[in-house]
Amino acid sequence: MTSPLSTEVTGAAGANGVGLLINRLGWHFRRQLEADVGIDAQIETVIEMVATARHLGVQIKAGPSWFTEPASDASGWWFRERDQTHRRYWLRYPLSVIVVLYDIEAHTAYWQVVDDDTAVPTGSGFKVFVPRSQRIEAEFAPRLAELARRAPNDPFDKQLADLPPACADSLVALRERAPAVAQELAEVLLAGRDDPAAAVRRLRKPSSTAWPWSAWTALAGYAAEYALHALAAECLLQGVDAGDDEPICARMTADAGIYLITVDPDRARRLLTEASTRPTGALLAAVGLATLDHGTLDGPVPVPAVLTEHPDQAVADATVQRFLGDQAARRGDTDAAISFHERALELAPRSSAQLLTLAEALLRRHEPGPGETSLADYRRAASLAERARTARRRCRADSVTASRILLHAIELGGDERSAIRVAAPVPDGEATEAEAASAELAFYAARLCFETGNLTAGDRFEATIARSGNAEWIAHCAAVKASTGGASPAEQVSRWQEFLDTDAPDDRRLVALNRLAELGVWPLPDLERMHSRGLLTDGFYNLIHADALAAAGRRAEALDLLRPLSRTSIVMAESLARKLAALGHTEESVRVCDEAAMRFGDARTELLALDVLTQADRAEDVRARATELLSRGDLPANLRHRIRSRLIDAHGVHCDWLKTERLARAGLSEVQDLLQGRGLAANGTVESPRPAPSDLHTWLSYYSWAVIVSQIYRGQIEDAFVTLERLDPAAITAVEIATWGDLHQAHGWTPETAERALAVTARDDVPIFATAPILFSLRKFCQAGRGGTPVDGTGDSVPMDTVSDDLALQVEDAWAALASLHPAMARTLDSDGGQRFAEQVRALLLPHAIEYDQAREAVRAGRLPLGALSAATGEPYVLGLVRRAAGMITAVTANGELHRHEIETCRAALGGAVVIEGSALYLASATTQLWAVAKDAFAEILIPEPAAHDVVLGHRAVAEGCAAGARPGGGSPHSAPSSDAGPMGELHMAERLLRNSQQCRPAAVADTAGLGAALNTRTINPWLTPIAIAIAHDIALYSDDAYLRKLAGYFGARTFGSLALTEVLLETERIDVQTATDMIESFFRQQVVDLPNAWPLAARIAQVEGACAPPILTNLARTSFWQDIGQDNFIGALLQLLQHVQPAPGAVEVFTSAAAEGLTATFGPPERVLATLGTAVTLTATDLTTTAVSGPALRAIRQLAAQHGWNPIPPLRDDLIAALVDPDGSFAMSIKEAVDTTERLLDTTQ
Repeated sequence: MTSPLSTEVTGAAGANGVGLLINRLGWHFRRQLEADVGIDAQIETVIEMVATARHLGVQIKAGPSWFTEPASDASGWWFRERDQTHRRYWLRYPLSVIVVLYDIEAHTAYWQVVDDDTAVPTGSGFKVFVPRSQRIEAEFAPRLAELARRAPNDPFDKQLADLPPACADSLVALRERAPAVAQELAEVLLAGRDDPAAAVRRLRKPSSTAWPWSAWTALAGYAAEYALHALAAECLLQGVDAGDDEPICARMTADAGIYLITVDPDRARRLLTEASTRPTGALLAAVGLATLDHGTLDGPVPVPAVLTEHPDQAVADATVQRFLGDQAARRGDTDAAISFHERALELAPRSSAQLLTLAEALLRRHEPGPGETSLADYRRAASLAERARTARRRCRADSVTASRILLHAIELGGDERSAIRVAAPVPDGEATEAEAASAELAFYAARLCFETGNLTAGDRFEATIARSGNAEWIAHCAAVKASTGGASPAEQVSRWQEFLDTDAPDDRRLVALNRLAELGVWPLPDLERMHSRGLLTDGFYNLIHADALAAAGRRAEALDLLRPLSRTSIVMAESLARKLAALGHTEESVRVCDEAAMRFGDARTELLALDVLTQADRAEDVRARATELLSRGDLPANLRHRIRSRLIDAHGVHCDWLKTERLARAGLSEVQDLLQGRGLAANGTVESPRPAPSDLHTWLSYYSWAVIVSQIYRGQIEDAFVTLERLDPAAITAVEIATWGDLHQAHGWTPETAERALAVTARDDVPIFATAPILFSLRKFCQAGRGGTPVDGTGDSVPMDTVSDDLALQVEDAWAALASLHPAMARTLDSDGGQRFAEQVRALLLPHAIEYDQAREAVRAGRLPLGALSAATGEPYVLGLVRRAAGMITAVTANGELHRHEIETCRAALGGAVVIEGSALYLASATTQLWAVAKDAFAEILIPEPAAHDVVLGHRAVAEGCAAGARPGGGSPHSAPSSDAGPMGELHMAERLLRNSQQCRPAAVADTAGLGAALNTRTINPWLTPIAIAIAHDIALYSDDAYLRKLAGYFGARTFGSLALTEVLLETERIDVQTATDMIESFFRQQVVDLPNAWPLAARIAQVEGACAPPILTNLARTSFWQDIGQDNFIGALLQLLQHVQPAPGAVEVFTSAAAEGLTATFGPPERVLATLGTAVTLTATDLTTTAVSGPALRAIRQLAAQHGWNPIPPLRDDLIAALVDPDGSFAMSIKEAVDTTERLLDTTQ
């Protein structure tokens, strides 16, 4: 090479030389004539002499100085720069950029594209390797043309995706003003995610003082995401020093003060006071100062006056809205809290902290309205938490909190399996390595496992906690395991005391102190410490003290302690009202609610009063009170909707569908007005916001379905379909999906609705037995639409070729998959055209949408399993069995062929393993002789872990005498409790169940081969999991729930019950005839219904215990009992039983009511049957000289008749007169005397 040229000459030579090489390719070369900012020229590619408008950016380095650092293998050269300026510029340039090294003497140019991989950072600078093999010549023209065709991905956008969202948003704004600063911040912060504090400190260098204020807000947002609040405040204050925008600086000063409230209160107060003097900082400063002034005091922070003076500014500030939401939550107004937090999220949609705050607010709303509204809350909370978890994982921030909230939301939504997966490591779960190692997350997962009886998984999480070495979490887990695992009270106390011996924070210590008080431990030194230091108010201290008194049996003292507190706060009033209701003091509970509503001006206690009356079965009072409340115009919107939903449910229970529809339409109108910005609550105020949009849409869906269901029950199917099409509510729940499918099937599928339905059947969050009837109907539609013989749901033929081949193929594939997984279900659908199966399915789905009373009636009618009552109340399944919540046990299969098949199944199972379900465990335990023989008849009896745990929970609830969620009045409507149904009898039964369950081998639900997903029983409940165990282990299911056995049969499981087992034990001579007879009589006494040949048992028991014994009354109401007796013989049986009815008003009335229900359902016409019954009761079991006894009996007949629109009085009058004047009868009255007596009897029962 010759002597060096000047820089200017060299640059010109390079540009000219590279330009000539480009021109040889037939392409255009255009120099950038302005000052060099990193791009010397642009190249435009040309194809067949036509310019393509596809360009490349070019940086040219010419001369020998750029060839002084060859690669060790001589394959090219390293091009270096001392800083990152050009790298950042080139990477965000809108065109692909190449670096060209030009050898002037050889007239040769070498090139390399600049991207994230080729531009290698080297500390403060970077380097690019330019290969010797890549020349600007025809051979490489295609590769250069390809680079020109595609614009590079901006690495800045990619970097932003992995930074905290709030920080990323600030950097986007910063790039418009200072792109180089924005790029530098993005790179350093992205690289520093594993040590965010160090990354922020590195950027707070002296040269950074010239940065614009938006750079400092980006840094503050980054620091805040990692909970570096002090560092975030310092960044904001550095931005204030650099800023020249007074309004912005005032806001940043206030923000800095907010960050310092918990870490440096004195400095926070100085900054907030300073910001309060400037308009743009006044609102936020007022919020911060109010928070500081309130300190650790109980209750909400008073709302500063400046917020109400400037409502437009308050509603536009995310921090202010979050503050208002927090205070609404502290005063217990979760509806307002959600509305405020919704608004805050609208203003800061990418804030992971706000996502989690709203999620927690949704989870705290215990009673949001209609049954599925709470499910909507849980699902939305889960969605919000999952978004926050994803964002925090991407920026490597702490995602444990988000995972914990996600776990809790999924758990409350009833999907315990998926909730547990949140904390389990991959591949079995979805937790990251850091999440899976978290003792906190493992604790919440272990607690859930222990509470649901999933002991195998619980032990794994407990091991994770143990590996952490964290004494607090280890002790806390041990205490929870003892409390949920049936440990003795002494052991539970010991475990909780061990937890208190750790250094756990006060909020978690308070949980332990509450539990100790509930166990009757008092005094509690730690509680005294918190109280004396002002960490616990007098009210909450006395509330815990009252729990301890109640646990010790001193309930009157507990109530005396709480009564004065009800005047101090609404929280205390609610607590007292709930405790009074739990103890049966309904009137006082309602009075406390009313007084609190007047004293505190908060209508929420009015809603609580409705709940108390509902639990006390005071339906008329509920309807009257709810109607009065709805007439008031001062109720908050969400409260109005809750009360209206109560009224809709109340009318639905009594099948008053016209009123139900009217109420639902009124609700629809109100919600639509609110969504369109009209109505009383359309705008809201600073402290009473308008309802959250998500709440309004949930209510809109609820009312829409209420109208549709009401129309269906009124027989207006076409109107219901029109309403469905017009309102188009989303079908989310299984009940809604079944209704949606029914209406479309009845109206006739179209290709469009068929495609929607097929998508529904593919959803994994809907039970397969809910979607299977829809899929069956679609299959028929597709067959008809392609020329087959089936017809659609309307009965009309389907036009040829209306169904595409693709849709038909998808439907057939889906059906084949269902038939392969569930052949018994497919056979059932094929055999009955899908009709009976669909009815069974909808019956099983009802507990998710109906009230307890409806569920109980469906159980008694054999349309739901016994476990539906457990689902409706939330109490242990075994507890409902011990307390006879259904008033009967539907253990007998009425179908003779099925019963014979069950006998064969039982016979084949002898000597092998079986899985037992709770109803069978209960009945076999209650029939002592049966359990003693049954446990030896099988090689092994398995019990699912959740079922075994449920027995433990039921035993503890009986022992403690406090079953959470239990409803009063849960016994048979026709009977008083039996002699052994009192507390001691229940305790003895629960102890026997516990003892017998411990003789079974627990089976882990994890071994169930995925049946849970098919059944949609991700909730680990004790009454469905035995089906899964039976199928997974290919063994028979022993259950005394006839409905559950039928359901198991749909999935191919083999089943039998105690009646079949008794017959097989007799057949194989394991018991004798007398023992078998005694067992069947024991079944009858345990109120097993539909037993064959039950009349002799009833007659024998009536002679000894009277005809009003509970098992007799229960059977009197059953059609099977009277069918066995026959229409020709029922009067004789009735007269025989009436001989054993005491002539007392109560006894005669319950006997008449039970007999009337059973007889009218069996024989007809009903008016004639009731007349015969009334005559028999009046003349046999009563004294005609007084109406004290006959009156209640005839009143029972009138009440039943009124429910169905019958009029039995004329035939009853005729029968009574005929019997009274019969000369051969006992009375032989004159006609006038008989008429007068009859009229007197009938008139007194009007």
